[in-house]
Amino acid sequence: MGATVDVLVIGSGAAGLASALAARKAGATVRVIERASRIGGTSAMSGGVLWVPGHPYRTRDSVPDSAADALEYLRAATLGEVSEAPLEAYLREAPAMLSFLEEHTTLKLRPRSDHPDYLPARIGGRIGRGIEPCEWDFGRLGEFAGKVRQSPSGWRDALLDVEKTKLAKNEWRAGRALVGALLHACLSNDIPVGTDTRAVRLETRNDRVVGAWIAGHGPIAGEELIEVNGGVILATGGFEWDAQLVQAFLGTPMDSPVSSPANTGDGLRMAMTVGARLGNMSQAWWTPALRVDNQYYEDGPLNRFVTQERSKPGSIVVNRSGRRFARETLNYNDFGKAMTVFDGADYTYPNSPAFLIFDEQCRRSYAMVGVEPADASPDWMNESSSLDELAAKLGLDAVGLRGQVAEYNRDASGGEDPRYHRGDSEYERYAGDPSQGGNGTIRPLGDGPYYGLEMRLGALGTKGGPVLDLESRVVDVDGKPIAGLFAAGNVAASIMGASYPGPGVTLGPAIVHALRAGRAAARDAATDADR
Repeated sequence: MGATVDVLVIGSGAAGLASALAARKAGATVRVIERASRIGGTSAMSGGVLWVPGHPYRTRDSVPDSAADALEYLRAATLGEVSEAPLEAYLREAPAMLSFLEEHTTLKLRPRSDHPDYLPARIGGRIGRGIEPCEWDFGRLGEFAGKVRQSPSGWRDALLDVEKTKLAKNEWRAGRALVGALLHACLSNDIPVGTDTRAVRLETRNDRVVGAWIAGHGPIAGEELIEVNGGVILATGGFEWDAQLVQAFLGTPMDSPVSSPANTGDGLRMAMTVGARLGNMSQAWWTPALRVDNQYYEDGPLNRFVTQERSKPGSIVVNRSGRRFARETLNYNDFGKAMTVFDGADYTYPNSPAFLIFDEQCRRSYAMVGVEPADASPDWMNESSSLDELAAKLGLDAVGLRGQVAEYNRDASGGEDPRYHRGDSEYERYAGDPSQGGNGTIRPLGDGPYYGLEMRLGALGTKGGPVLDLESRVVDVDGKPIAGLFAAGNVAASIMGASYPGPGVTLGPAIVHALRAGRAAARDAATDADR
């Protein structure tokens, strides 16, 4: 038999650490366990942005904003297919979530004042709703500094010449800063955070979750039961790295997730075994991704997130027929949806994989999937002297590709894209090149050499899991809360349904739900102690 705590948190991403901190501040004893050898989950790999309409920070344009405007926007973005009560609750509580982070951690926040919502033309859309972490010094973490997961995308400020002084200070930004500050706050409040410790099943008595069985390495031999007075909080991430669960629920061949490889559905399985209601199971935070053979990231394959590259002038995206199939400048979630289309006539997914094609000027003007303009071109860029040669390397229809480039170039020479209206929104132009004037995403492809990247269907995480009530309690198939069980983050059903309205609609709700879960679990522990 193991120890007893008030609250056990399973998972060490932003949701897990925030829930632990909230529970501790409410007076509970807390323990955090993480199955991976590194802390932070997908949160540490992310941009760390939180989507908070009506936040208190000044933005560049200072456009008036309100929860009412944001709700109208979310109604449009989600096509009216989700319940409004969780959306209203999130919009009401999100500003207080920012206050909690700044009051109880050493993190400072600032607005992404130039970043639009992903669907800015929809009524209620705005610029500047995203809030990002400022630089945070990892020297504060001592021996724990090296235990926090890093992003393969390189969010380190010290990479910038103007930030040379920050290299000595070990300052990081984005998701790693968010996780670092939350971890520091947890450790400073006597919350143990253990790695290499996996929760394998929940313990229930009298229809209540009273603990979890864990298995680990080192000092833990076999399995150990951690009992709780208040509750277990699931913050284990999604199931995108488990091929069986992906096949069962997503219904499309997604094989290149760009998240933590530890996200194999542990929390989902545990919730299912105690009768949780599931929701949104066919949805993910979709994205095109680049997988390079024999390249690895910490504890799994390296799948590279492909986003702004699709909006650069001098590029197009085609399928195996060499034809365009969607507006390249769509946000990564909606472009990913276009890759999930099934052709019943051919019985194929014709747009997966997809291929990003670009010319030499594009290659030498912009960073492309982490490769800088001055860098030598890696083999996986498939440099080719002609479109026919490129088509042969990628397995594309050469006639289709030549015809598509000719058609696109005719329209692009006039700065237009009548077929797909590339760069049609403010968000889409944000990722282009404003220095070229006009649309900023459109330019004819010039002469060779040409380059091509095979993009597979990926995901930042799945969006389905146990359904939560407004206290982040997991509910059963009849909608009744399961006593002692809470969840937050991608382990749970997203309140955004199939949509991705703006930067930070993953982490924002995750942390709001985490704060609710931590406080409610602490209250339950206090009630149990009074009985």
